[in-house]
Amino acid sequence: MRGYKLVNKIAIITDSTTDIYQEDLQKNENIFVVPMHITYNDGREFRDGVDITSSQIIKDLDEFRPKTASPLGENFVKTFKEIKEAGYTHVVGVFLSEGISGTYASAIEFAKLFEEDNFKIQILPTKGVSMIIGHPALEMAKTARETGDFVQTVSLGKQLLQRTCVYFAVESLKYLILGGRISKVEGTIAEMLDIKPIVGVNPEDGTLSSVGKVRGRKRSIKKVLETFKDEIGTQEVDKIFVVHGERMEDAEYLQELFQQEYPNAGTEIHSLSALLTVHTGPGTIGAAIFLK
Repeated sequence: MRGYKLVNKIAIITDSTTDIYQEDLQKNENIFVVPMHITYNDGREFRDGVDITSSQIIKDLDEFRPKTASPLGENFVKTFKEIKEAGYTHVVGVFLSEGISGTYASAIEFAKLFEEDNFKIQILPTKGVSMIIGHPALEMAKTARETGDFVQTVSLGKQLLQRTCVYFAVESLKYLILGGRISKVEGTIAEMLDIKPIVGVNPEDGTLSSVGKVRGRKRSIKKVLETFKDEIGTQEVDKIFVVHGERMEDAEYLQELFQQEYPNAGTEIHSLSALLTVHTGPGTIGAAIFLK
């Protein structure tokens, strides 16, 4: 029919480590979240962001020693079914870094079970955590609704994911030691000397790695900014997402430092997900940055 244009209905699928505001998820009805899995040592199981929050995790960390896992297969199946039954024709997936979690690989495998001619699915590779995947998910969701253009939506996601970096400091090394992220000997020495590591995501393989160390809490927060400055150089910053593990005062301080350094960039503060809090503990402070 002349003048008729087929508009795709595009959904975004992601996991619960995005740290997107709950109100933003409610506004973006074409974003679907698959919850990560958390298990306590007494056998209780939780869905990240559904049955448990980061504040509850912090209360329970020492007593119940939570462990984390990728979303259960049944949750992937449930979410893909929900998307398909809602009439979506295309899906773009963006998940926690493949170097940190098996979620990306799981998403690809379950997508194969559902993809067909009238239900296209593309899972984007990522090298990030928190709002490094949350911001692209939101922007893709908006573009998908406004244009119905699958190629444009995927292209936008890829562009955003390529112009990012993330660094954070932890208040205590205890939980990185328990999670096997650093050795017990290294961690014990660092704790005795009040050394705080600055951790980033390796852009090559998406794994977490220590990129610097500094003594003292206040210095570690300033070091987060300095680490970004060293990497970014003279490049123009578009968006800054400060993230924290139940330390709003520190988050506001870091936000102020960023606003002084990059006054033209938009800044927001987000709380870390329950799953990320398991691995970093209370007091984690950092940021995800997107370049223009």
